[in-house]
Parts: sequence; structure tokens; C-alpha cells
Amino acid sequence: MTRAVTLLNSNHIWFLDTRAVETILTDLARWSSAGSYEAFWDDRAQAAASLLGTALWVCDLGCGAHQPLRRFLPGNVHYLPADLVAWSPEVAVCDLNANRWPGIYLECCDIVYILGVLEYLRSPEDVLSHLAKSCPEIVISYNPSDLSNYNRDSFGWVNSFSRNAFVQLLQDSSFDLVSGEVFERTQIIVRARSTVRRAGDVWRRRMSRWLFAMRGWYRR
Repeated sequence: MTRAVTLLNSNHIWFLDTRAVETILTDLARWSSAGSYEAFWDDRAQAAASLLGTALWVCDLGCGAHQPLRRFLPGNVHYLPADLVAWSPEVAVCDLNANRWPGIYLECCDIVYILGVLEYLRSPEDVLSHLAKSCPEIVISYNPSDLSNYNRDSFGWVNSFSRNAFVQLLQDSSFDLVSGEVFERTQIIVRARSTVRRAGDVWRRRMSRWLFAMRGWYRR
């Protein structure tokens, strides 16, 4: 059944299919083009890869057309890419603004990378709270408003947090800061650990990986 939302003004009541709203929330046209992904973002991926720690299963939310993070991870790491577009067969399609998640990938992973994504999220606290319930750790990047004077609208960014507000956002979403660094003077890259504990987490993750292997989903 089609769900709808209602918009009102003084003269009319408009009914919109929620699928149209989801398109508005995320710029699908922009992110469906491989040309929208900048080569210099690879440097950020390389810096973020150094925060991996001992994790062996990595979900890369917003992996991009060229999946740069993959190149900087050790050879024994299971790389699970997810994005708005299925750039290759192993990429799980997701849209965080529309609450569409790569469920099996999150259940399998030790750590989620979410680089260059938070700036485009309409409800970042909801996304981070979901991740806190789904995975043990995250590595996340952000361009804080107090590290630059960028015109955020011109980049399509839809939120604006200072460094302190960003850290508070993580804490309010049930994450504790593990480590962090300033990258190229205008960004921060942070590793954070979920404080949410679910009964049977270890067992659930093992079963998810077993199902993943049995169905042949994994490709390196």
C-alpha cells in the first residue's frame, strides 16, 4: 500500500507519495554519477584506514563509485561496501536518509566506516543511533563549522555542527570517542565505540557471517 505525507498551505492540501519524498531527501541524481566522486577523497580514506585497529569485517557506508577505502585495508579484511548505487555486484544498496539499510552487512561487521556522508544526512542523530544498535564501532569523518568558513549550502551539506557539537552528537547517539584526528585542517576523522549492548551480539554476528558465507555474498 502506498504511504503518503500531507503538506498544507493556506489554499491547498497536497498529498505526496513517500517515494517522492525520499528522492527529495537524497540527491540521487548527483550521487548516481561516478563523476561526482572526487579523487582527493582517496586521501581521507587512506587516513581513516589507519584507525581500523584489529577489526576484520568492515562495512563501508557510502563506499562511492571507486571504493577507495578498500585499497587501503589489509588483505585479510572482509570488505562490505554499501551505497545509493550498486556500482558492482557486492555493493548493497542503501539510503540513510530514507532509513534503508544494508542489514546483513551491519550484522556481520566489526566496524562501520562512514566517510563524507554525515554532512548530507537530514537526521544524523537517527542514523547514528541506528548504527550504535547495529555495530560495535564506527569510523566517521565530518567537516565541522568551526574549522572552515565554507559555504555549506554550495556543497549540498544539510547540517552544521561545531567540533564540540559533533562530539556531543556522538555521545547523545550512544557512542564513546576512542580516538580522532584533524585531517587537512578542515575535517575530523573519529573512531567511536557503541555503548549499546544487545543480548547475544557475538552469537548473532557469528551466525550472520556464516549465512553470508553460505549464500556466497562475500567477494574481496
